[in-house]
Formats: sequence, structure tokens, C-alpha cells
Amino acid sequence: MKQPNPCYLLVWGLVSLGSVAFPAVLTGPEILKRALNLQAGLQDYTATVQVTVNMPGIQVPQRTAKLYFKRPDKLHVESRGIVMIPRQALLMGDLGTQLARQARVILAATGQKDGAPLYFIKVLPPEGHATSDRLLVWIRGDRFTIEKLEVYRGGQREIAVQWEHQLVNGRFWLMKRLQAEVSTRQMGQHRRSGETPRTPTGPGTITVVFSNVRVNSGLPDSLFVEQKR
Repeated sequence: MKQPNPCYLLVWGLVSLGSVAFPAVLTGPEILKRALNLQAGLQDYTATVQVTVNMPGIQVPQRTAKLYFKRPDKLHVESRGIVMIPRQALLMGDLGTQLARQARVILAATGQKDGAPLYFIKVLPPEGHATSDRLLVWIRGDRFTIEKLEVYRGGQREIAVQWEHQLVNGRFWLMKRLQAEVSTRQMGQHRRSGETPRTPTGPGTITVVFSNVRVNSGLPDSLFVEQKR
């Protein structure tokens, strides 16, 4: 299954799926579609983001930037310095694209988080595709927000993303904070040519905190020209 090309990615400790019996009323595809439809009516948003990077062998100062998003997948970042922002986390792993490719969506387990139902979903390649690539998704069932996403390629986990949400305009559950863990192997692929390699000591993390969120301000397409990198 072809995964979105991640531009710096992300972590979270595993959510514990409790032993509490929780009946699964919905199927895996139904749960995932409800999560993806959560932002119906959201056309764009603007936010101030504070980005903190903790990567072995890489020194990046904390940055503040302006983030612009327009559906379905347009992103633009304005900053005075280099900012490492996990595109895949901002786009929720492009789950909608995977569904369009007829990926298999399986409800693997149910549990609880903060007293709310928690659904554990596996998104697998279509039948007949000989690959171990997969997405693992945790969805909170009382509001159908995506709480966590893991991306696996070639049997190895590349990214783990955790989100916290905030209710904006009394209607939209948008990101309040995300934390991502990136494999050192993945980060090595993004080193600039000529950089002196350093010995990695473990996975790195990127934390993004959102504030001053504004929705549906009518962002023009021209704002996003030459942003596909």
C-alpha cells in the first residue's frame, strides 16, 4: 500500500485497550468514515503553531510559525526560520486517500479512554497486495476524533502520532497539540547532502502546539502555490 510521503513525522505511548467489555455497534469502515466526516463544513483554518524538535544529532531551536490549511490537502507555513512540521500528522495520514484506494478497514479491538469508547482500527492494503505496509488508527467513539496514528512500512514503524483536540466555534474538533515520534532511519533519509552524519541515539520527537485558531476565513488558492514539497 503506497503511503503518503511523510515530511517529518511523529509519537505517543501506546493507548492501553482496557479489558472493559465494550460492544462494537459500528463496523471498522463506518467508524473511520465518521471520523473523516467529522470536519464536514470546514473549508480552511489558520493557526499559530509553536514547534519543538528533539532529534538526536540535530539542533533545531524552538520556532513559532503561522500555519494555513485548506481542504482537501493544501498546507502553507510562514516562519522566519526553518520549521520541521509533520505534514502527515496535519493531514491525518491521508486516510481518505487510503479509503479511496479500497484499503481494507478492520475493527481490531475496542476499549475505553477517559470513560469514552476507544476503537482500534487497522487499515490494510487491498486484497492481493503482497506488502506488510499498514496504518493503525485509534478513534475516540464519543466524538469520533482520531487520537493516534501509526504508520508501518516494510515491517517497521516509521511514525507514531498522538493528537489532543480543541473545540473551535462550538462545532469543529481541531488540533490543540500533536506529538510525533520519528524513526532515526527516516530522519537519516532527510539529511541534507554534505551534512556530517552523527551517531543516532534513539528516535526523535516533534511537538506542535496550536493557538489562535480561525476557521473558514476564505483562504485563496494563491496562498498555497509552490508548497508541495
